[in-house]
Amino acid sequence: MKPDRERLQAEGMLRLLLEDADPAETVRRIGWERLAPLARRHGVLLRVADQLASAGHIGPISFRDAVQQERDRVRSSLSLIERVSWACEKHGVGFLFPKAFQHLPDIGNDLDLLIVSDDPPADTDLFRAAGIRARRRARNGLTRATSYETDCCDSLLDVQHGRLGRMGEDAGFARIILAGARRRIIEGMEVRVLSPEHQLLLQGMQRIFGRADVRLSDLVYTITSLRRDRLDWGQILETAATFQILAGLACYLTYVDQVQREVLAGPPLELPAALRADPHRWGRLEFRGSSYRFPAVRVNGALYVAKLRADVREHNWAGAGRLCLAPAVAAASLTRRVLNLAVRYVGPRDEPRPLAARHLNSLS
Repeated sequence: MKPDRERLQAEGMLRLLLEDADPAETVRRIGWERLAPLARRHGVLLRVADQLASAGHIGPISFRDAVQQERDRVRSSLSLIERVSWACEKHGVGFLFPKAFQHLPDIGNDLDLLIVSDDPPADTDLFRAAGIRARRRARNGLTRATSYETDCCDSLLDVQHGRLGRMGEDAGFARIILAGARRRIIEGMEVRVLSPEHQLLLQGMQRIFGRADVRLSDLVYTITSLRRDRLDWGQILETAATFQILAGLACYLTYVDQVQREVLAGPPLELPAALRADPHRWGRLEFRGSSYRFPAVRVNGALYVAKLRADVREHNWAGAGRLCLAPAVAAASLTRRVLNLAVRYVGPRDEPRPLAARHLNSLS
């Protein structure tokens, strides 16, 4: 597919989900070819399909098949969440699926589970209680995160033990969002979700630093939240300053504002002065290679230096020490990609390779 067609499709999906664009006009402009893979890549396939179907546009059989496969995966993901949540409650383990519910009816390819326990064997106890067979696929000792594939779901389960951040430097923020989670009923389940303020802070913390692109699902969530929720900007700014993520949040919202103005033809976002960064500092968000991309080296370098300086200024030596390891970790990751050193699936002899192994990715 030509890059211009993918860009038109991405813009069409954003307008469909955020501006209630006419579905018939949307289909006429963007077409059905390769729409499902692009929408799934960006975590919006089910929402796009539902919007189009509500106006009688169900698409060709290839599109309908892709949608049904995604619905099946989401259904099994929700079942896994329910079983793991029950096991955590039974064992008295504080837990949270911080990003599982913000994009419903869509769900990401991997499920992040944040738990209070620092004891890695607790994972095994939880899986046993939930009646789940799980295999460990990767472990990051620095971030205390372990990735599992299970026999009941194609989505990977990433268990994070009390830490967030690319280098596990944000343990304090992990404790705050665990303590501030709210209970809600979603899809017939009682779940714990982040407050809108903590969810926005998590977006600013994780959507830019250590990455190179921004997904449509994150743009849709953030713009919707900024329009819908009565955000406590005082709390957001205070927490962002405490955990040295103000620059990352300002950068992320600069890109969101660009999409709001240029793609949706809307007014500039109403943001506090501390988050209205000079857009030239971060460069532009450009659609290429099937994603909205930003100047990754320049931006990540600036955010890394800003966060490291803030940690040193605040005498946060533990966080600064972890951040100092980031260049070495990034170099090792790049080397693995260049040499194509993929993680190899190892299982019992003659046992079929689980479907979840297809989606094996690095922990973030």
